[in-house]
Amino acid sequence: MQNNIVEYFSGHEGYKCGYCKSTDTNFSHGMWAHSITPSEYESMLNRGWRRSGKYLYKPSNHLTCCPSYTINCHVLDFHISKSQRKVLRKFSDHLLIGNNKVQKVLEDTHKSDASDRNMIEVVNYQEGIASATDMVMCKSAQEVSQQRISIGKIKRDIQLNSKSDEIKPKTSDSPKRRKSESFFPESTDTNTSTGSTLQTKLEGAKSKGQKAKQIRIERKRQKLISQGLNPDEVLARNKKYCPKAKEIEEFLAEDSNAKLKLKIRMVKIGTQEFESTFALEHSLYEKYQMKIHDDDLSECTPKKFKRFLCDNPINEVSGDDLGCYHQQYFLDDQLIAVGVVDILPTCLSSVYFFYDPVFMDLTLGTFGALREIAFVRQRAKVHPDFKFYYMGFYIHSCMKMRYKGHFTPSYLLCPETYKWKLLEDELREKLNQTKYMPFYTPANTPRRQENIDKVNILYRRNIMPYAIYELQRSKDDTKEIQEYCNLVGEGIANALCLYRSLN
Repeated sequence: MQNNIVEYFSGHEGYKCGYCKSTDTNFSHGMWAHSITPSEYESMLNRGWRRSGKYLYKPSNHLTCCPSYTINCHVLDFHISKSQRKVLRKFSDHLLIGNNKVQKVLEDTHKSDASDRNMIEVVNYQEGIASATDMVMCKSAQEVSQQRISIGKIKRDIQLNSKSDEIKPKTSDSPKRRKSESFFPESTDTNTSTGSTLQTKLEGAKSKGQKAKQIRIERKRQKLISQGLNPDEVLARNKKYCPKAKEIEEFLAEDSNAKLKLKIRMVKIGTQEFESTFALEHSLYEKYQMKIHDDDLSECTPKKFKRFLCDNPINEVSGDDLGCYHQQYFLDDQLIAVGVVDILPTCLSSVYFFYDPVFMDLTLGTFGALREIAFVRQRAKVHPDFKFYYMGFYIHSCMKMRYKGHFTPSYLLCPETYKWKLLEDELREKLNQTKYMPFYTPANTPRRQENIDKVNILYRRNIMPYAIYELQRSKDDTKEIQEYCNLVGEGIANALCLYRSLN
C-alpha cells in the first residue's frame, strides 16, 4: 500500500484542446502519481485513466469538446488489413533495396505526384499532459504525408534508370484489360439486359457508399449466373478451400537478402543501457517535435523530454519484468524510432511514439503499432494472460485519430459502466450522430456513489482509513474524496494511498 501514493487535483477548469484547437473546452480530472504498482495502474486504465510522465488524467467526456474513449485491441484475434500489409511491405522494400536507392525513388514520386502528400497518416498516436502543475495537454498529432511504394516499382525504376537516362512513355493501346473490367467480356446483344441490370446495381451500390469488395462479389455472382451456375454454392465452395490468411508474423519475417538490417531493442528505463542511449534518444525526439509538431527548441530540452517520456510512477516488482520501456528501432546502427510503452500484467500500453522525420514516408507510426502488436502476441506464448494492446484514447470526433479503430478487433471502454464494447460499424454510426454516449446506460444516468469509509489516506505521515482521517482533518474535504473514489473505483481507492495536505 505504501508503494501506491497518489495526490488528487480537484480543479476542473477548461483548457486548450489539442484536437479541435478550442481554447477552453477541454476538461479532465487529474492526479499526480508519486508511485504505483503495475497492477494498480492497469486497473486505472480500465477506469479510463492514462498517464503522461507521472501525471494521470481522465477526460470528463460528458463535458469535454472531444470525448475520448479508452481503446484496446485483442491481439490474439488480430486481423491485419490490406493497408497495414502495404505498410509492412513498404518497410520490407526499404530494407531490401537500401536507403539511397529508395530515397531516390521517393523523391521522384514526390515530384511527379505532389497531391499524394495530402494523405493523412497519424504517427504520433498517444496523448500526453506536458505538466502536472499547468495541466496542459500536449500538442496533438499532426498530419504527416505518406507514399505507398511497391518493390516491383522500385526495382523497375532502378533498372530503367541504370539502362537509360530516358524512359519511353507507355502507349495507350495496351491489350491488358483493367481490373475493373476483368469479370465480364464486352457486352453483346444476348446479354445487354443483364449488363444493363448489373450496371444499375453497381451504380446503386456506389451511390450508397458500398465497398469495392461488395461490388466485386456482385460482379462475380452475375458472371456465375450467366454461366448457369448457382453462385451461392460456388462461392461457398471457394471459401471453404481458400488458403488461410497470413498472420502478421509472416509479414514481419526477416529477408536474408535485405541490404539493411532492422534491430529492435526493448530497453527498460533507469537501466545503464537506457542511460547510455539517453542523448541519442533526446536528439531524435528533438528533431521529431520540431519537424512534426513545430515545437521550439526551448520546448524540447533534455529536462522536458525526461519529464514527459522517461519519468514514470510505475514501481518495479521483484521477480518480474513489468514496467516502463523504450522500444528502440535501429536501421543498422542508426536510431530511427522509439516507442515508449508500459508492460503491465495483461497488456502492453502504448504511451508515445517518435521517429526520424527523414523516414516519414515509411509510415512508421502504423509500422510501430504493428510491431507492438507482434510483441504482445509473442509474449503471450509465455504469459497467456498477456493479450491486450492499449492504444490510448479513441477520439471519434477527430478524423485523424480514428486510425486507432483500424486495428481489429478493437474495443472501446464505456465511460459510465466501464464495460468494453466492440468497435464496429454500428457503433461508429452512433458516434457519428452523438459525440458523447455511454454504451450500456442512457446519458445523464446518475452515477453510483462509491463507499469511501475504507479509502486509505496518507495524512501527517500516517496511513489511515477515511473513517479515522475524518476525525483528525483540519478541513472538510469529503466532497473531493468522494469524487476521487467515484473516478478510480472503490477497489482501487482501497489499494491506493491518497495524500492529503495539512492545509
